[in-house]
Amino acid sequence: MLWMITVIPSVVLNTIMATIVWIRYRQQRTGQLFLAVVIVQTALAISAALRRGANTPPLLVGATIGGWIFLSLLSLSLLLFFAALYKPEWWRRPQVIGLIALPYLLAISGILLDYLLNNQLITGVQRISPDRLQIIPGPLSTPISWLFVTAWLPHLILLLYTLVKQPEERRPLLIFIGVLVFSAINGYLLRSYPASTQFSSLLNQVVLISALGYLLLRRKVFETSQVVMDHALGGMDEGIAILAPDSTIRFSNPAMQQHLGLSHSQSLDAIGRRGFDVGALRAILRDERHEAVLETCETAINVTASPIADHHGQPQGYLLLSRDITQSRAYERMLQQRQAELLDIIEQLQTTQASQQTLTETVRSLSLPIIPVSDGVIVMPLIGTLDEQRAQDFEDRFLQGVQQQQAHTAVLDLTGVPPIDQMAASVVMRAVTGAKLLGAQTILVGIRPEIAQSIVALGIRQSGFTTALTLQDALNTLLDQRVRPLNGVIRVA
Repeated sequence: MLWMITVIPSVVLNTIMATIVWIRYRQQRTGQLFLAVVIVQTALAISAALRRGANTPPLLVGATIGGWIFLSLLSLSLLLFFAALYKPEWWRRPQVIGLIALPYLLAISGILLDYLLNNQLITGVQRISPDRLQIIPGPLSTPISWLFVTAWLPHLILLLYTLVKQPEERRPLLIFIGVLVFSAINGYLLRSYPASTQFSSLLNQVVLISALGYLLLRRKVFETSQVVMDHALGGMDEGIAILAPDSTIRFSNPAMQQHLGLSHSQSLDAIGRRGFDVGALRAILRDERHEAVLETCETAINVTASPIADHHGQPQGYLLLSRDITQSRAYERMLQQRQAELLDIIEQLQTTQASQQTLTETVRSLSLPIIPVSDGVIVMPLIGTLDEQRAQDFEDRFLQGVQQQQAHTAVLDLTGVPPIDQMAASVVMRAVTGAKLLGAQTILVGIRPEIAQSIVALGIRQSGFTTALTLQDALNTLLDQRVRPLNGVIRVA
């Protein structure tokens, strides 16, 4: 009954610790592995207690084989637990976890096969006292013992690596190693006292599980759920990768693998298989700007590199960020093409506008013609409405014609002008006055009643101009007078 006194407290204490961890970390891989360690440790304790209390050969052999299997599972679950704590990137590569678990699973399979077929580990059972049995080891018992010893070497290597590479974890790891040393010394000192062996085993189990719980509960980095973090990093459109000093990738999310083809444990040269320029990526690691665009004929990726330093300022690698800018580059090229097309259109419009302006000037000149009919005599027919702009053009061209032709008589034909308002009449009279100042007399032809009313309404006296009914009358009179200046009203015979 002594084994029950030691096993039951072990199960109770392990259950309490597992419950505390499970409540806080049940969604995290570390919490799940911790629960697996507790279950295997409990099963190992039960098998050890059964082995000590076995009074029949089958029970002793079964408990021994079960103990070896549970010891292998404990070693494997502890190694996976340490990997989840200190090397979480291994869990992103299933092949790595498979390689870790393979030796232990092969060992378990070998133990079971030997038990069922060969019996090379246990050749028999002998009774050394009326109430105590002992296993007779087989030829493979010594190799299997060494196998169990070497199975803990990966744990030791991983813990030593963490001590060197992660200074912030040194204190809890040293405490944990101290616990292991205490358990080893405790078991060695009490192995000669059978009555105390079970209590020593109970103490070692409780201390080990408590130390593992301490390693897990103290890590602040796991306060955020690892599942949520993996989901967030995996769902990002931007690529993220951690580059070690030896230019190998320590971490990369799916977006980085899609952008540049960089996966865990690969080097930067892997992007060459995607057609990217490896030299350009290495250059940004030396460049102060730390940014570049890697392009192929189909893809454009913007890459930014930020140096990572430890607490002492020593470089530890780079953080690479990638963003697919293929579409934005395509839009940029399209906008540049559209801009070039718009510039061509603008240039064409400017050419057309210049031609149109020249044509307009030509049409404007033709619509306000100056016709020399003899020396010193010019005729200017007006056709169409005299709006504000056209009236101004008329005045300028009329006075320029008088000056350029050195005219002493200017015939202004208003026959083709529709009714004009006082503004147009004012412009006509202003042109007549200007011509008079230039030494020319004006003959107004084709004045209708409404035009006369507009002139009268302006209060302008008939000074500096004469009138004629038609252009023919004005020209005939000028020819009869041999193109001399007129001093009065032309009367048609």
